[in-house]
Amino acid sequence: MDCLTSFENSSLFDVTSPYVYSADKKLASTGSERAYTPELCHDFATTFVRCAAGVIAHVKPAALFSFASHKSCSSCTSLICTDPTLRAFLCNATHELSLFGVTLLATSAISGGKVSFVAYRPELVEDILAKPEHCEFLATFGHSTESVQALMKSMRSKIFAFHARKAAFPHEIGLVLGYPLADVQGFMNGQSELFTGAWKVYDNTEETRLRLERLKDAEDQCKHRFYQGESLAQILSSYGNTKKCQVA
Repeated sequence: MDCLTSFENSSLFDVTSPYVYSADKKLASTGSERAYTPELCHDFATTFVRCAAGVIAHVKPAALFSFASHKSCSSCTSLICTDPTLRAFLCNATHELSLFGVTLLATSAISGGKVSFVAYRPELVEDILAKPEHCEFLATFGHSTESVQALMKSMRSKIFAFHARKAAFPHEIGLVLGYPLADVQGFMNGQSELFTGAWKVYDNTEETRLRLERLKDAEDQCKHRFYQGESLAQILSSYGNTKKCQVA
């Protein structure tokens, strides 16, 4: 599948991660009295950091990624990861991530221990909807722009249909992933890209190069912290839901 980005949908198996994972047993979430108890298994945490570091770091509105569980996993309470076990775990993971302002939506059915997701920060997606030209673009593809929830529900439905082989991939989601509108349109119109970074670039090259550099720096810092042994709980808590960082 030809995609606007060459780095989305990375799988677990090409990720190098530490063998020791210092998961905190109790860590209070930022701005909340509720306690974070990390039920996220190490394999899922590794995949999430690898593929959604920009979302974690508050510099990217959304990310698409896939997770493939092992048949047996020593990092979880269950030694055998069946589809029902994975489904129950993912319900809990969705709740845990929401404590730090990250919404996790499954975009495919669980099959053979594999499932795809979109993870996003609602306030950053809301910033996208604040621009009329963005709303107009999304509306041309039948998406509701009345609210973040309505938009993401619509996007989820289209990606679900794609995974079920009932529809083409909705490349307009590039806008929600944080790509400039001109670059999303350039890709969808079949133009020749000027260069490829985290996405294929068609316009405003100098401005976009700076934006890509800032995004890469933020993602690299997040990944480095995890690979050095910080838990996902610690990293999420440090970014929290406070003042938003900007990459451009």
